[in-house]
Amino acid sequence: MKFNFLFLFLFTILQASAQDFAISPYQNLSFDSPILADFNGDSLVDVFGINYGSPSNSAVLQINNASTPISFTSKNLNLALNVTGRPSVGDFDGDNDLDIVISKNNTSLELFMLVNDGAANFTIDTLGVSGSRQLKVVDFDNDTDLDIVGINSTNRTINLYRNDGNQNFTKKVLLTSTSTLTLFAVGDMDNDSDLDIALGYNQFTGKQITIYKNNGADNFEEIIIVTSSFSSIENLIIEDLNDDGKNDILATQSFSAVVLLNQGGLSFVSQDLSSSPVIRSIATGDFNGDGKKDYVLGTNSSNITWYKNTSNTPLEFAPGREVGGVAPCFTILNGDLDNDNDEDLVVFNGEFWWYENLIVQEMVSTLNLEEKAIAVYPNPFINKIQISNPSQETYEVRITDILGRVVYSSKNISASIDLSQLNAGSYFATFINEITNQTTSAILLKVSNQ
Repeated sequence: MKFNFLFLFLFTILQASAQDFAISPYQNLSFDSPILADFNGDSLVDVFGINYGSPSNSAVLQINNASTPISFTSKNLNLALNVTGRPSVGDFDGDNDLDIVISKNNTSLELFMLVNDGAANFTIDTLGVSGSRQLKVVDFDNDTDLDIVGINSTNRTINLYRNDGNQNFTKKVLLTSTSTLTLFAVGDMDNDSDLDIALGYNQFTGKQITIYKNNGADNFEEIIIVTSSFSSIENLIIEDLNDDGKNDILATQSFSAVVLLNQGGLSFVSQDLSSSPVIRSIATGDFNGDGKKDYVLGTNSSNITWYKNTSNTPLEFAPGREVGGVAPCFTILNGDLDNDNDEDLVVFNGEFWWYENLIVQEMVSTLNLEEKAIAVYPNPFINKIQISNPSQETYEVRITDILGRVVYSSKNISASIDLSQLNAGSYFATFINEITNQTTSAILLKVSNQ
């Protein structure tokens, strides 16, 4: 979708609060369906997306310049591929860089992999499977290689593309629905260590939000969570919003945002978050570094608004603070764009904008791992981190969330650690030398693959 300057003048609000966030200048960079990740191995967040224009929809990459203020440079990928939908990323070939899976803009929706050489140069590899427009990369069957889950809203199917470990994919249709399947998210909803699928349907009656529960051995059970009062769904996110160890579901429709708080046993209690004219987008993150997850809303015609989390028990938020606006705001993502250990915003409305986080952070910094004998990369990461240990000394690794809870631990670190089960956000990695008991630590940032 190409926006000209007159359209932006009429529909984009360019005001920002110096106290909270500073908006980027107008860029005239038109794309959407974004992914935030480090594609060239410099530990900085880059931005990939699709330019929906004539004559074909092309892949777009903006490389982070590591500058002050934040800036990006367009990189021509030279890919003769007409693409569509919502792509996703992961390190499929184990070479420590991030590849991209994407759908071809044709009737069959063929799936392709853009194979990264580590310097953000991509080659096209056909995967031999098709049929999905929205994609997510996850290790769905816990066999340490990355699979693909996708949906096709036209024929209303959920598809699993299972990886045999050598990037050979086999398609399995998990569900064919008679309802208007619109959105999906993947996460462990019942704490049984396998991945379930949350589904959003755009219809006035009947099932509107469901969970497709993974019972193992390709056995699934659909459980209806919301049956009324939530038509015209716009967004669906799996996130442990109140940090009680159980994944919740966030959803928006035209005039409201809600969180379905997980009570355990796949029982949920709905809590209203916000009401606003024509909500278009939502993102979650700890924007002030106090250890609690906030959220940000974008709308069709008013400012982007930050809602600060003031309590997890009960879950409460302060009144919204306008942080400046791009309107309409179709997509909001968050990531640390300038490596200053806070969450910045990236915003899309056909054009590409970003907001630098200027909020005074409450988080305590840790030592930089790059100065030590071992190194971890990529950082930010999507699903896996790689460990470089030139001295070959033995380490124990502990990864904790910002509340100090251990989310991963291992006595013998390996070259690769799969952290796909974690939600996007900041984590602390501590490496303990098992001979000297000396420790080194670093802040890790897991970015979303939505």
